Amino acid sequence: MLFEDAHWSDATSRELLGLTIDRLKNLPIALLVTYRPEFEPPWGARPYLRALTLNRLSGHEGVTLVENLAGGRSLSSDVIDEIIDRTDGVPLFIEELTNAILESDDRPDRLASVLAASPTPLLAVPATLYASLISRLDGSGPLPRRSRRSALSLGASSAMN
Repeated sequence: MLFEDAHWSDATSRELLGLTIDRLKNLPIALLVTYRPEFEPPWGARPYLRALTLNRLSGHEGVTLVENLAGGRSLSSDVIDEIIDRTDGVPLFIEELTNAILESDDRPDRLASVLAASPTPLLAVPATLYASLISRLDGSGPLPRRSRRSALSLGASSAMN
């Protein structure tokens, strides 16, 4: 089971999630709940719950993600370095900026505008996401809302410590 973005959930959804967590403790079901670090889970600490904080990617991991997303399409090392520098190791940002650049169809003016719309990491991370999403929205329609900052997993099939 998957419950994404618990930090945006309303009180009724959080109550339902808490009841679900209570009922799943003896079942062979894994429940993954994603939420941002500032969210305080209302279900508390339980012996069958495992919390996993997802950290930013290293430079090498970021390059690997960009190359996998490119799927054989060629991106210069300068463009890859620029993606890594501007996304500050946040996987969602890496994915969105890489896809925006790949969707630019190798037009130099579009590539420059995509990169110009994505500030350097000296600015707040949400501004980077905003710029990347706006750039993608300009050329490709709506995007799904996702957050992968923190996760909670439970159940017999969970292998996390």
